[in-house]
Amino acid sequence: MEFAETLRARRSIRYFKNETVDPALLTRIVQDACLAPSWVNAQEWQVWALTGKALEAFRAEHSRLDLAGVKGYSETKPAHREQFSAMAQENMRTFTEKRKDAGLAQVKLESQAWLFHAPAVLFLTVPKTRGDFAIFDLGGFAQTLMLAAADRGVSSVIAYNLVKYPDVIRKYVPITQDEEIVIGIALGYAAPHPLNDFHSTRRGVDDILHIVQETT
Repeated sequence: MEFAETLRARRSIRYFKNETVDPALLTRIVQDACLAPSWVNAQEWQVWALTGKALEAFRAEHSRLDLAGVKGYSETKPAHREQFSAMAQENMRTFTEKRKDAGLAQVKLESQAWLFHAPAVLFLTVPKTRGDFAIFDLGGFAQTLMLAAADRGVSSVIAYNLVKYPDVIRKYVPITQDEEIVIGIALGYAAPHPLNDFHSTRRGVDDILHIVQETT
């Protein structure tokens, strides 16, 4: 697949088929992601892949807590909504309202409670001693991983909801306490479902690109 096609083919999938992703394919996807740039070549990322019976056990416990309304938290501190810029808040509000208008708000919550029914979930971690640039690196790693997956026909969604119960994650994945669980990526194959037909929009380049050609 040409890069431009891969870039446009990758989108967030929120309802996956009950179809496994071959472990060898997962390995190749992560191997591709390792080509992502890293500040001072630190490469502090770690990837923990949960599949099979272990994933199903985690999914059952996660969904029970989520559907019961048990408040979660993430080890990487999220921003409060009011901390986002006005443009970001508008982006979030517009997307949420469109999904609600489409009648997909509740089904989205239910699907994410079940980890989007994904056959594989990857947890990305960095050392708790990390500097801020480790998070920048991990973002590049995550995007490279999702593009590598898309190039191989594997869909993805990156989501806070996957990591909102870190203590439960550690019951099923041997992530040590000196590692910070930053984010999760669900991988699999898109199911024919209305959630997957609903797409977010992107700001025009004129809203974000500022080309400076002359000194002041």
